[in-house]
Amino acid sequence: MRKPLERLLAVSVLLVSGLCGLAPAQLRVVSYNTLDKPSSPSNSDFQTILSAIGTESVNGIAKRVDVIALQEQTGNDVSGTAVNLANLLNNLYGVSSYVGLVPSGQLSTDRQGIVYDSSTLTLLSTAVIPSGGVRPLVRFQLRPVGYDSPDAAFYLYSIHLKAGNTADDRATRATETATLRANIDALGSAHVIVAGDFNVYASSETAYQNLVAVGANPQGQLFDPINKPGSWSGNSSFAINHTQSTRTTQLPDGGASGGMDDRFDFQLVSGQWMDGNGLSYIGPTAPGTSATHAYRAFGNAGNTFNGNINDPQNTSKPAGVLNALYNASDHLPVVADYQVPAKMSVSVGAVPSTVIVGAAVSVPVTVSNSANVVAAVGADELIYSGSGTGGVLGSFSGVDYALGGANSHSLSLNTATAGPVSGQVLVTSTSQAVQSGSFSQNVSATVLDHSQASFSAGVDQDVLTIDFGKVVVNSGTRTMPFAVHNLVGTPGFTAALDIDAVNGSGDTGRLYTNLTPVANIPAGSSSGFLATLNPNLAGPLSATYQVSVSDQNLPGATAGATLTINLTATVIVRGDFNADGIVNWQDIDLLGANLGGGDMLYDLTGDNAVNFADVKEMVYGVLNTRFGDNNTDGLVDLDNDLPLFLTGYGGGGSGWYYGDYTLNGAIDLDNDFALFVDGYNGLGGSPLALVAAIEAAGLDGNVPEPSALGLLALAGGLLGRRGRR
Repeated sequence: MRKPLERLLAVSVLLVSGLCGLAPAQLRVVSYNTLDKPSSPSNSDFQTILSAIGTESVNGIAKRVDVIALQEQTGNDVSGTAVNLANLLNNLYGVSSYVGLVPSGQLSTDRQGIVYDSSTLTLLSTAVIPSGGVRPLVRFQLRPVGYDSPDAAFYLYSIHLKAGNTADDRATRATETATLRANIDALGSAHVIVAGDFNVYASSETAYQNLVAVGANPQGQLFDPINKPGSWSGNSSFAINHTQSTRTTQLPDGGASGGMDDRFDFQLVSGQWMDGNGLSYIGPTAPGTSATHAYRAFGNAGNTFNGNINDPQNTSKPAGVLNALYNASDHLPVVADYQVPAKMSVSVGAVPSTVIVGAAVSVPVTVSNSANVVAAVGADELIYSGSGTGGVLGSFSGVDYALGGANSHSLSLNTATAGPVSGQVLVTSTSQAVQSGSFSQNVSATVLDHSQASFSAGVDQDVLTIDFGKVVVNSGTRTMPFAVHNLVGTPGFTAALDIDAVNGSGDTGRLYTNLTPVANIPAGSSSGFLATLNPNLAGPLSATYQVSVSDQNLPGATAGATLTINLTATVIVRGDFNADGIVNWQDIDLLGANLGGGDMLYDLTGDNAVNFADVKEMVYGVLNTRFGDNNTDGLVDLDNDLPLFLTGYGGGGSGWYYGDYTLNGAIDLDNDFALFVDGYNGLGGSPLALVAAIEAAGLDGNVPEPSALGLLALAGGLLGRRGRR
């Protein structure tokens, strides 16, 4: 079986092994007079003690030590107690980052030094300062890794004042601290920790007052983080603050005996550590940090006054830890935790590269306090504000605590005008010594003008009417081309056009279009389509198509004005040129009016010309009648058609209805009356009846006498020719 101490060591290693790969940034500072120990890096007492300090949770912080201010050291930076402690810690945590230093320029024994974790602290400088007393003052300047602000650096003094309680001893200590105070005053407003074995018996002692008094330079004033002034020595009221002696009897290592009855070991800090900002002590005396003090005499529960630290009534730590404290030194380590400054991390979310005028474009900004700590109290709060410049609009502000997640904010992009838009996101923090406290990032996008649908390439035309005109029924489909254009709004910065939907009403079975949804018609371009007529049924036709359009699918896209296509046609039976549903003399007149024209509606013969052959086709082929049928009733008769001809011939009318069969605007005997007679004969009319009718018309006064005679003569001649056929 393992011995109890071995079991404790094994458990301690397991507890801290989860921290080996981490370098949390809040600071765990220890002051320890180790009584010229350890003599090797395998000392189990110090392994146990430092492991227990690393796993002790105060204010939610449990972490390995960052720096130990050491007193009563032997050796130097190459070998000796400080180097042994550093190697012990490296072995304990499986790292190589701990460094032990015992600067030269000190006595051969009872030297001061430090051990620090180079993964969490950077050593900036070292100084050995003559104190005017027994031992020099040793000063180290350190800064947390990952911080570069001058305000993130601090000075750590390791001091060991003259021991004893005679007047000379107190005078020597006063001289030493006067030198110390002058050195601190010269540092200005720096963060300062003075740690070590002070050997003072009461706060009223001059040596102590030299440090805590306001003095000539208040910036150099030091403070007791737990604010426990008084006469400490042999006073049970301060039992929990006592740091010596861990034993009541003398041990072979030469340490002091007498039990726990003196507060000799301290960590005093400058006022900069007591404001709760940036680098700060953690405890109720530092505003805004914690209600629980992080300063403690490690292993002292306050119930071993004048006794051994490992007396049975002390159950504050496992027995193995208390025994190790008893054996390792006559002093207890003084442990305190300090917060580090905030660390600002900012990310700007992506914005669309291209948007449309008026788009609501958010610029997402995430701000967090990314200080690497194991508990939120281990870092200062991040106080920040942000704003946009140029095309980035808006502002925000906030506070974020370490380990609290991130705060999300939103700025906006100015999309009021087409063209390129750019700006910056600026975030700054006013937190003391904040790392990365100034952030900027460029944001840019392209803003496009809205698309503009039109049936015209030159002007905005939202309504298109396509009239196929008059088309003969069943004469084959007709097509008419048209295009939908996207007019340029802002040159180089106009959105493409989408045709989203086409909805028709009316005679869509015979008037239709191949217009279908189309995406991304570029500005200045068009998409062509066809309108089609299928004239398979006579009558007037109309169809209306509503075309829904919008900008291309980008942020800010909106629907454009609806386009309207009106399709019309008049489908007629053959020859019904006026589309009144009746083919008669009126249609013949329309044909006559278009003779020689280019409207192929009137090309009844299909020879791509409109001429008199089409008139004949109209009379013979369409109407199935003859010239002379003025009223187009299928007859050439004397009761209706002849009087109409005679009226026209006499100047009382015009057009086919009155005998202008040649459709030349004149009614004459050589052409028009000859055609009448021919038509009359062709339909089997009586020649004698024709002559009698003409004579009667002349006698009735319907036709002037000379004209009547001319008609008689012509009629006779024509009839004679007919008789000789």
